[in-house]
Order: sequence, then structure tokens, then C-alpha cells
Amino acid sequence: MSGMDWMIILLYALIGGILWTLWTIQGLIRKGFNEVIEGLQSIDERLAKSGAVSKGKTCPSCGASAKEGEKFCMSCGGKVE
Repeated sequence: MSGMDWMIILLYALIGGILWTLWTIQGLIRKGFNEVIEGLQSIDERLAKSGAVSKGKTCPSCGASAKEGEKFCMSCGGKVE
């Protein structure tokens, strides 16, 4: 083989290595992103169970969330019920 053939082989090996690295990094990023989403969903579920966040009850004036039993908004003072 000539010197040019070896350079082409090395170039293909380099490109393959770069593509493999990018594929691996992309997979790690996706895995990390999915773990963050699952963690946020878990936090949301725990907050909903504890009553700290009431889903569906919001202030009609400003849109802030309100806890169960509150008659006035803690953000703007508007009437919630």
C-alpha cells in the first residue's frame, strides 16, 4: 500500500472514532435528560400527595396556584373561591 492509502485508512478510522464518540455522548445526554424528567415527575407526585400543591385550583385574578381551603390568593389577595 502506498502512503496515500494509509492516510485514507487513518482518516476513515478517525471519522469512525468521532462518530462513535458523538453517538455515545448523545446517548448519555438522553439518559440524563430522562432521569431528570423522572425525578421531576416524582417530586410532582409527592407534592400532590402531601397537599402542598393543589392541582386545578388557581386564582382567577393572577393564575397562581392555591392550596385547598384557601379563600384568598397568597400572591395577589384576590378571592379564590
